[in-house]
Amino acid sequence: MQSNIEDMNYSSLRLLIFIIEENISKKALAIWNKLSVLLKQSYKLKSLMLCIDLPRTMSNDIADNLYYKIFDSKALEKLKNLNVLQLKNCEFIEIIPNSIFLMNALLEFDLEGCLNLETLPKNMHILISLKILNLKRCRRLKALLNSIENLISMQWFSIEGCSRLTSLPKELDNVTTLTTFAISECKNMTLLLKELNNLTSLTTFDISWCKKLISLPNELGNLTSLTTFDISWCKKLTSLPKELGNLTSLTTFDIRWCENLTSFPKKLGNLTSLTTFDMSYCKNLISLPKELGNLISLTIFDMSRCENLTSLPNKLGNLTSLITFDISYCKNLISLPNKLGNLKSLITFDINYCENLTLLPNELGNLTSLTTFDIIRCENLTSLPKELSNLTSLTIFNMNYCKNLTSLPKELGNLKSLTIFDIIWCKKLISLPKEISNLISLTTFDMSKCENLISLPQELGNLTSLTTFNNQWCKNLTSLPKELGNLISLTTFDISWCKKLTILPKELGNLTSLTTFDINKCVNLTSLPKELGNLTSLTTFNIQYCKNLILLPKELSNLTSLSTFDISWYKKLTSLSKELDNLTSLTIFNIQWCENLTSLPKEIGNLTSLTTFDVSKCKNLTSLPQELDNLITLTTFYISDCENLTSLLNELDNLTSLTIFNIQWCDNLTSLPKELNNLISLTTFNIQCWYKKLTSLPNELDNLISLTTFDMSYCKNLTSLPKELGNLTSFTKFDISKCENLTSLPNEFSNLTSLTTFDMSYCKNLTSLLEELSNLTSIACYK
Repeated sequence: MQSNIEDMNYSSLRLLIFIIEENISKKALAIWNKLSVLLKQSYKLKSLMLCIDLPRTMSNDIADNLYYKIFDSKALEKLKNLNVLQLKNCEFIEIIPNSIFLMNALLEFDLEGCLNLETLPKNMHILISLKILNLKRCRRLKALLNSIENLISMQWFSIEGCSRLTSLPKELDNVTTLTTFAISECKNMTLLLKELNNLTSLTTFDISWCKKLISLPNELGNLTSLTTFDISWCKKLTSLPKELGNLTSLTTFDIRWCENLTSFPKKLGNLTSLTTFDMSYCKNLISLPKELGNLISLTIFDMSRCENLTSLPNKLGNLTSLITFDISYCKNLISLPNKLGNLKSLITFDINYCENLTLLPNELGNLTSLTTFDIIRCENLTSLPKELSNLTSLTIFNMNYCKNLTSLPKELGNLKSLTIFDIIWCKKLISLPKEISNLISLTTFDMSKCENLISLPQELGNLTSLTTFNNQWCKNLTSLPKELGNLISLTTFDISWCKKLTILPKELGNLTSLTTFDINKCVNLTSLPKELGNLTSLTTFNIQYCKNLILLPKELSNLTSLSTFDISWYKKLTSLSKELDNLTSLTIFNIQWCENLTSLPKEIGNLTSLTTFDVSKCKNLTSLPQELDNLITLTTFYISDCENLTSLLNELDNLTSLTIFNIQWCDNLTSLPKELNNLISLTTFNIQCWYKKLTSLPNELDNLISLTTFDMSYCKNLTSLPKELGNLTSFTKFDISKCENLTSLPNEFSNLTSLTTFDMSYCKNLTSLLEELSNLTSIACYK
C-alpha cells in the first residue's frame, strides 16, 4: 500500500526537483501542500529546483498560497544549508522576502522567467558565497542594487531579457571573480560603464540585442581574459573602440547586424587567437582593414550580406587556418584577390549572390582542401577558370543562376570526388563537355532550366553512381542519349517541361532502381516505350500535360510498386488499359482533363489501395463502372466537370472511408442516389453547379453525421431543401448561394448550432428567413 507523503521521513533528502506544469489548476492546492511538507522535513536538502508554470486562469488566492509556502520562514530556517535554489518561471513572485537570506550558504540562485519580479532584496549582499545568479527574463526588474559589489564569489551572472534595465551599477566592478556576464536583450540599455574594465577574469561577455547601445567604452580593452564577445544586433553602434585590439585571448567575436558600422579599427588585427569572426549583415561597412590578414588562427569567417563592400584586402590570403569563408550576398563586390589561393585549409567557400563578380581568379585552383564551393547567382560570371579542375577534394559544387555562363571548362572532369553538381538556370549554356562523364562519384546532377541545351553527351551514361538527375525545363533539348540506360543507380529522373522531346529511348527501361519519373509537359511525346514496364521499383510516375500521347503501353501494368500515377491533361487518350488493375499499390490516381476518355475500365475496381481518385474534367465520360464500390480505402474522390455524366452509382455507398466528395459542375446529373447516406465519414461534400436538372436532394443525406462543409451553390433549379439536413449538427460551413428558386428554409435549420459560415446570397426567391436562425450564435460569416 502506498503511504501518504505526510507519513514519510525526508530528513536525508539532498535534491528536490519540483516541476509544475500549466495543466494542474484543479490539483494546485494539493500539490502546494505536498511541497510544504517536503520543505519542512528536508533538513539536509542541498538543492531545491522549482519550475512552476501557473495557468493564466489561476486565482490570486492560490498563487499567494504557493508564495507563502515557498517562502515560509520556518521552512527556510531549516533549509539554511541549501546550496542551489532555482525558482524558474514563478510569475507569481513580485518580491523576494529578506527571509531568503537565512540560506547564506547559497552557491546558485536562479530566478529565470520570474516576469513580475520588480526589485531585488536589500539583504542580498549577505550571499557572499554565491557563484551563479540568473535573472534572465525578469522583465519588470527596474534596477540592480549597489550591494551587488559584495557578491565577491560570483562567477556567472545573467540579466538577459531584463528589458526595463537602463544601466548597470558601477559597483559591479568589484565582482572581479566574474567569468560569464550576459546582458543580451536589455533593449533599453543605452551605455556600458567604463568601470567594467575591472572584470579582468571575464571570459564570456554577451551584449547582443542591446538595440539602444550607441557606443562601447574604450576600457573594455582591459578585459584581457575575454574569449567570447557577442555584440550582435547592437544596431546603433557606429564604431568600435581601437582598444578592443588588446583582447588577445579572444577566440569568438560576433558583430552580426551591427548595420551602422562603417569601418573597423585596424587594431583588430592584433586578435591573433581569434578562431570565429562573424560580421554578417554589417550592411554599411565599406572596407576592411588589411590588418585582418594577421588573424592567423581564424577558422570561420562570415562576412555575408556586407552589401557595400566592393573589394577584399589581399592580406586575407594570410588566413591560412581558415576552413569556412562566407562572402555571400556581397552584391557590390567586383573582384576577389588572387591571394585567396593561399587558403589551402579552406573546406567551404560561399560566394552566392555576388552579382557584380565578373571573374574568378585562377589561383582558386590552389584550394585543394575545398569540399563545398557555392557560386549561386553570380550572374555576371561569363566563364570559370580551368584551374578549378585542381579542386580534387570538392564534393559539392553549386552554380545555380550563373545565367551568363556560356560553357564549362572540360577540365571539370577531374573533380572525381564530386557528389553534387548543380547548374540550374545557366541559361546560356549550349552544351556540356563530355569530360563530365569522368565524375564517377556524382550522385546528384541538376541542370534544370538550362534552356539553350539542345543535347546531352552520350558519355553521361558513365555516371553510374548517379541517383538524382534533373533536367526539367530544358526547353530546347530534342533527344536523350540511349546511354542514359546505364544509370542503374538512378532513383529520381525529372525531364518535365522538355517540350521538344519527341521520343524516349527504350534503354530507359534499364533504370530498374528508379522510384520517381516525371515527364510532365513533354507535349511533343507521342508514345512511351513499352520497356518502361521494366521499372518495377517506380512509385511515382507523372505524365500530365503530355497532350499528344494517344495511348499508354499495356506493359505499364507491371509497375506494381507504383503509388502515385498522374496522367492528367492527356487529351488524346480515349481509353485506359484494363491491365492497369495490376497496380495494386496505387494510392493516388489522377486522370483529370482527359477530355476524350468516354469510360473507365471495370478493372479499376481492383485498385483497392487507392485513397485519392481524380477524374475531374473528363468531359466525355458518360458513366462510372459499378466496380468502383470495391475502393473501400478511398478518402478523396473528384469527378467535377464531367458534364456528360448523367447519374451516380448506387454502389458508391460502399465507399465508407470517403471524407471528400466533389461532383461540382456535372451539369447533366438529374439526381443523387439516396445510398449516399452510407458515406458516414464524409466531411466535405461539394455539388456546386449549374444543375439544370437537379431539382431536389435525397432526404437520406441526414445520415452524413461527420459532414462539416456542404457546398450546393448554383443549384438553380432546387426549389426546396430536405428538413433532414437540420440533423447534420457538425456543419460548420453551408453554402446555398445562387440557388435562385429556393423560396424557404426548413425550420430544422435552427439545429445547426456548430455553423460558422452560412452563405445564402443571391437566393432571389427566398422571401423570408427563419426567426430561429438568430439563435445560431456560432455564425461568424453570414451572407
